[in-house]
Amino acid sequence: MKLLSKSFIKQISLIVSVLFLSITAYTQVSMSITGNYNIATFDLQNNFQNGYGATAEIFYNFHDSPFMASLSFSTNSFRATSEYEAQMKEYQNDAVDLNYQIHTLVTPIHLAADYHFFREKKLQVLMGIGLGLNIVTDKVKQVGQYTSDYTKDIQYYFGVNPHFGLIYQFEKDLGVLLKTGCNRSLGGNNVSYADIRLGLIYKI
Repeated sequence: MKLLSKSFIKQISLIVSVLFLSITAYTQVSMSITGNYNIATFDLQNNFQNGYGATAEIFYNFHDSPFMASLSFSTNSFRATSEYEAQMKEYQNDAVDLNYQIHTLVTPIHLAADYHFFREKKLQVLMGIGLGLNIVTDKVKQVGQYTSDYTKDIQYYFGVNPHFGLIYQFEKDLGVLLKTGCNRSLGGNNVSYADIRLGLIYKI
């Protein structure tokens, strides 16, 4: 089930871009890069292992306010369990001997609102929720002795990401970001996971 059309996604992307450009003059801008460890949950954990990924996020801290907004782009990969890949091989019953490599790639593009506690301290706390687009790409690769082929299916879902984070500001413009949350794709297959992100955050 594809929940969001491509034309609708383009319209929303344009609105979000204009919105963020308009508020830049009123905010302190920071950027973070993190590595992600992802724990498969709900339906995803039935057939897939835990995964890895990376996230880039731009934060907009409103002057004299504990509220902040952010725009994030993330990519996360999950490999199917060996049991699930063996079941796929048995189910297909190919004429030639083929092994299956199955991956699901989840690419969330989210707009988030956070409450920023202790923003003037070295140790700071974030708590909020992100909403946006989850692009889910299912890849099935068929590998044989003399051949290799794959199929790909892309679906678009509405994504929700409640989260909690810690920032340790060890320099004036540079800190460490630890963030954890749950990313849920609503509708169709329940492609959901909990993530733990660790990386650097820098004031631009």
